[in-house]
Amino acid sequence: MVGEDALGREALWSLDEQGLRPPYAIDCSSSARRVVRLLQHRRIRADDVARMAYSELLRRWRGETRQPPWEPAFSFRTNAELLDQLEALKPQRVVMYRAGLVIGRAVLETGIPIFNIHCAMVPDFGGLASIPRAIRAAAWEQDACLHRVVESIDSGEVLAREPFVLDARARYSANEEVSYAAGRRLLVRTIRDLGSDR
Repeated sequence: MVGEDALGREALWSLDEQGLRPPYAIDCSSSARRVVRLLQHRRIRADDVARMAYSELLRRWRGETRQPPWEPAFSFRTNAELLDQLEALKPQRVVMYRAGLVIGRAVLETGIPIFNIHCAMVPDFGGLASIPRAIRAAAWEQDACLHRVVESIDSGEVLAREPFVLDARARYSANEEVSYAAGRRLLVRTIRDLGSDR
């Protein structure tokens, strides 16, 4: 499962460049309304939203918003839609990258192992705006983490890591790219390893 943005698409291109084309789904759960709710409930800072939005605009301006290299199996906005698709397709496991949907109990209770790649250390920098929070904390040495998905966000057992270093002198967008490049490397390794487990 990948997010519906340039970073999610770049993850797919990273897989494609390694000859890996697993079936994937697009998480379409993010929206402006959701961001407004998060701001209202103080779950994310307005300056962090601005930094992340600016980085996305930079990627578009640079032409870094290629279309996915192959078609998705499905897309979803809600846990109910995801649950319907998982029950129909019965995958052996699910790996999430840039997916914004908080996975609900009913999905977890299917028994399908679900993993997430979070592009900062968990649990210390789990959840939203992880890179801006790591920068504010001067936590320069970071890891992209593959972890099990549990009900509490970004708190499941960490199974693999890919280290990276943030730069105190760099712009936010450069630090974001370094973190997601590490996440893409971890995704490629994870998908390759899962394929060899068959």
